[in-house]
Formats: sequence, structure tokens, C-alpha cells
Amino acid sequence: MQYEELKQLYDLPFFDLIQKSRKVHEANWPENEVQLCTLLSIKTGGCSEDCSYCAQSARYTTEVEAERLMEKCDIMERAKLARENGSTRFCMGAAWKGVSRFSISSRVSANSAWKSAPHSANWEKPKRKS
Repeated sequence: MQYEELKQLYDLPFFDLIQKSRKVHEANWPENEVQLCTLLSIKTGGCSEDCSYCAQSARYTTEVEAERLMEKCDIMERAKLARENGSTRFCMGAAWKGVSRFSISSRVSANSAWKSAPHSANWEKPKRKS
């Protein structure tokens, strides 16, 4: 997209932009279909970052209780449940500043296990219109 095209979109009245986006959506996705995704927090709260807007930060008093990093088997169980409930995408989020080699390798191993599991082949991705 060139700058001028982007500027024209930016300058559109809001409802014209919505109408235009709807046409793009209809051209690329089947009628009345949306993608259902699941986001799982695999480590909640206790983040060492100093983000004043975030309830996950350990530096502020919030109602979010810190939880340890989830185990691979628990992640897999939640991913399987998400699939059974119709999700076509499973995403994991974690509250932390840095990632240790150990913690990330065990979670990557969970991701790899999920992708290679027999049931993962049955996950159907949304089909685009030709």
C-alpha cells in the first residue's frame, strides 16, 4: 500500500471506513463466519516490568494474584479443551520481562507437542473464498 492510499483510508469518515472494511472481509471470508481463538495466560501477575497501565505488574497493588508458570501438561489440557470448544487458534501469553532459557524451552516443547499431536491435524483453518 502506498502512502496516498493509506492517507485516503485515514481521511475517510468512520462509517465509510467500516463499510469499506466490511467489503474486504466479505471478499476474503465465508459468509457469517468468524475465527474463534483462545488466549491462555500461562503466567499471570508478578511481572517485574514497571508498566503503570498493567494489572500484571508486581510494582502496583492490583486484584490480580500472581501465579507460577503453568506446566506443559496443564497447557496441553487447556489447549485440547479449547479445540473441543471450537477454537481454531490457541495462543499463550505470559507476564514477565525476560524469558529464561529453561522456561521458554519447556513451553516451546508444549507448543511443538500440540502441533504434532494426532488431533491437531483435525484443526481446520478458515477457508478463504477463491
